[in-house]
Amino acid sequence: MYGKEFRVILLAAGSGSRMRDITNNKPKCLLPVGNCPLIWFPLSLLEREGFQEVTIITLDVQHAEVKKAIEKLGLRLECKYYTIRESDDLGTADALKKVAIPGEWKEDVIVLGCDFVTDQSLSEIINLHRTTGSGVTSFFFPSISDSAPVPGPKSKNRTDRDLVVLDKHKRLLMLTSAMDHDDSMNVRMRLLRKFGSIEIKSRLTDGHFFIINNRVWNFIISEENSDMSLKGEVLPYIIKQQMSRLNKVNECQEGVLMRLDADTNENDETEETHKFFKHFVVDELQNKIDLCTGYHDHPNSIFGPYLKDRLRCFAYIAPTGSSFKVNNLVSYCEINRQILSTENWERLARGRPLVRVDSSCTSRTKRIESSLIGANCSIGEGSKIERSSIGSSCTIEQNVTISGSVLMDGVTIKEGTVLTDCLICDRAVVGTGCQLKSCLVDAKFAVAEKVESSFKVLSGVLMSTDE
Repeated sequence: MYGKEFRVILLAAGSGSRMRDITNNKPKCLLPVGNCPLIWFPLSLLEREGFQEVTIITLDVQHAEVKKAIEKLGLRLECKYYTIRESDDLGTADALKKVAIPGEWKEDVIVLGCDFVTDQSLSEIINLHRTTGSGVTSFFFPSISDSAPVPGPKSKNRTDRDLVVLDKHKRLLMLTSAMDHDDSMNVRMRLLRKFGSIEIKSRLTDGHFFIINNRVWNFIISEENSDMSLKGEVLPYIIKQQMSRLNKVNECQEGVLMRLDADTNENDETEETHKFFKHFVVDELQNKIDLCTGYHDHPNSIFGPYLKDRLRCFAYIAPTGSSFKVNNLVSYCEINRQILSTENWERLARGRPLVRVDSSCTSRTKRIESSLIGANCSIGEGSKIERSSIGSSCTIEQNVTISGSVLMDGVTIKEGTVLTDCLICDRAVVGTGCQLKSCLVDAKFAVAEKVESSFKVLSGVLMSTDE
């Protein structure tokens, strides 16, 4: 459907630094959400929307594991891979430079992260990008509550907030981190004069889904761009260029596009700005269309549609509760809570059958409520599991109670243990008669017998990894 119009890049090389406790021994993109690896959600979304091909960027040390997991998903999407060395410690913008050279691709480019989950159709953001001639179109959604419970110390439940400045037409005027400001944020009067009224939103989450115009893309992957981070450095810089005097185009005389501001002094602009607009060459036909259109999004302005800006950036804002960016423990635990309901499963895992208990499991209890049980699990007599997600090859002995918890693959829970709102990582063992509440147990870690603990990370010397 969109194959000839867009190239798609999926970023799956992130280390998961915001939730290091659960990504030290597992690629972030393979963290379980329900009974699916996290990367399944953006891949299935792309397939559902009619995309046929995606380029996936992975770390060299994780490539084989990630590729094997994706091949098991049974998707029809053609996946091409590009690996980067873990030792290079590249930012997202640097990683994109490895995929293509400037001018090689003629299409606009969609960049999304492996942690992007949404029930929204992409047609709305794609149509916004098309109809506005946007340079960059970003996907935002209302943030989840910072007070959402997570395992481990309460002091770790801190998330960074974005400050997003929009006009009434969802023109994206500024994107910055709240951590970069103290008690106030300065807004230039020039911006207010130009757009009349603006909104500053602090409760929107950037979904790390971007549609990038081909001309902007060529700048991002060029030598002129020295920034490393796409979200933290490159995009805020590009958004800022909307206010540059070099951003104006007025008329076409004898095939030459003339800038709107007759008094523009090119020396007022930085060298970096000139380098950017060198890549953002105006399409002559599109300029004529803009000049002749009857559409006017700022009727009180002396300028034409889009204020005669050749570079304009837009934000698509999804409805509340529709989307997740699974890049910290708060969002990871929240999506695992929500995905357990039939309604949310059908919404977020559209097209994938909901299997509560895998047919390969051996279960001696019927006390399983609103939970997901993975393949090859063994559940002992008298055990009770409610509102929990259990990975594959887990052993749950008799008289165990598990509530509101996530168990990854190969976990063993000994007899008589009670787990409440816990997160147990791969191949961990929880000893007999333990009472754990809101605890995070590290991968391959053995919790001793009869331990009682709350709001802690339990980790230490790893068990033997010999098979």
